[in-house]
Amino acid sequence: MLMKKFIRLTIYILISIIFVFIVSVFILNKYLNASIIEKIKTHIFESTNHEYVLNVDDLNINLFSQSVKFTNIIIEPFQKEKSTKKHFVIKAETFKINNLSLFNYFKDHKIDISNIEFFKPEIIVYLDSGNGKKTDIELNCKKNESIVKSY
Repeated sequence: MLMKKFIRLTIYILISIIFVFIVSVFILNKYLNASIIEKIKTHIFESTNHEYVLNVDDLNINLFSQSVKFTNIIIEPFQKEKSTKKHFVIKAETFKINNLSLFNYFKDHKIDISNIEFFKPEIIVYLDSGNGKKTDIELNCKKNESIVKSY
């Protein structure tokens, strides 16, 4: 009788710990994703001398599969309508980094990436044609193509 109560109590405690762990991971993941997106947006804005901004719908970081996935990513000029010089716009339905190794980051502050994947990328380059009008060069893939680059 005493053994059954002990086993039952142990099972309840383990289930409670697992439940708290899972809820904590979801809450922490949501907070970290939002925080990381804002840091990346700020970094792109500042590293391009306040010329380009990043817009992204979602970020999914999966440490178990060692991947990072951005959904509906757009890098475009901060003030696209007022821009008079050459500029570009990069769009992709999905930007995914696979086989991301964070071990070296903790050791050498370097991140190893072995595979980068764009799904439905579109790159538009606006050139000043000399007469004040802009011409655009559009590079995009067909509807279900993707670009994969492995290192």
